[in-house]
Amino acid sequence: MADNTMVGVVFSNMHDEAINELTAHRTTASVPFGGRYRLIDFTLSNLINSGIEQVGVITKSNYQSLMDHVGSGKEWNLARKRGGLKILPPFSNTNNGMYRGNVEALHGILEYIIHSGKKYTLITDCDVVTNIDYKIVLKEHITSGAQLTMMYQDGRSMPGNTLTSMDVDEDGFLKGILPTKGGEKVFINMGIVDTDMLVRAVRDAITQNKYDFVTELVPSLLIE
Repeated sequence: MADNTMVGVVFSNMHDEAINELTAHRTTASVPFGGRYRLIDFTLSNLINSGIEQVGVITKSNYQSLMDHVGSGKEWNLARKRGGLKILPPFSNTNNGMYRGNVEALHGILEYIIHSGKKYTLITDCDVVTNIDYKIVLKEHITSGAQLTMMYQDGRSMPGNTLTSMDVDEDGFLKGILPTKGGEKVFINMGIVDTDMLVRAVRDAITQNKYDFVTELVPSLLIE
């Protein structure tokens, strides 16, 4: 059953520099996995299996192989006249047109998000291989009354030099982003946010020259 309340936004290359030998000529989303798949396959499968039928993929550079791979989205049943899969080219207000962080990238596609008409926006990177039902997460998001829900996993056995840790209270509400890396609750770069709040927060962040969603935008939301 389709979830007509949520639009999916996928970052295809936020961590290209972490695997620069593999992304010299392609974006992270199109890096092969297991000899058969590309990393974005798992992300798109999670979205469509959760009933999300409108998905925008934000690109930046070296994304020709990504476009060749996903095509019209037919393999994921995302080839359709309304909604479906859309590749969103890089855009920013800088002279070179390349965004400086995920907040600026979101600012460049705000019209896409607004015109989707969806009450909620799911934001995800494409470098976490997992099987997740976002309908369950959305239900918890609505039940909690929160405007932003961030997903995490136990990070005690994970290398922590590139991970963001979260300070969460006993009821599961976010208290803050930890200054140290690789704590017990590691953000997996997936979240659901109320679309109205996202649009407002991104516009506000840009006026304050804030470009990172987790370290700059989220803390500002916690003190509203």
